[in-house]
Amino acid sequence: MLITPARRAVCAAIAFACLTSASLAESINVTQDINLTATVPASCTVGGSSTPTALAQTVPIVAGQVDGTQIGLEIPLACNTGVQLDAASLSAGMRGPTTAQGTANVINYTTQISGGGLPTINFDTTTATPGQFYGGMQSSTIPNGQVNVIITPSPTSLPLRAGVYTDTLRVKLTINQ
Repeated sequence: MLITPARRAVCAAIAFACLTSASLAESINVTQDINLTATVPASCTVGGSSTPTALAQTVPIVAGQVDGTQIGLEIPLACNTGVQLDAASLSAGMRGPTTAQGTANVINYTTQISGGGLPTINFDTTTATPGQFYGGMQSSTIPNGQVNVIITPSPTSLPLRAGVYTDTLRVKLTINQ
């Protein structure tokens, strides 16, 4: 039997089809795993920020005397780990102009910080050292929620000397490592 070019072409096509169908029957699977990781650092935000701006409050004064009305603040706190809570009065009370005979030049106050899963801290500026932190209390849970800060100005026995009185109440959260 003579194989003509046309028959050769048909045989080649049939052979190619047989090879192609055989390779389709064998499938090869290649799997590539991709492992994902993330490192979440310990963090805490106060009022929605990790670097909150200072809040300002005015102590009410009536006829040269401290009113004594409590100042209450609710500050949102969001942490993802435990913290240590400390607080300090940087001036150990609100300091004003130099005192003169028959006047006072310091407005003392008490402070209570609580809520949001933080331990409660109470301190009084009459016994405080300027800038010394009080508390050192570790949170037993991860603190989140509203922190309540209550500042109660102490009335003075003498009228206050006229002028501006200032202090900074500093609340410090130290992230447990």
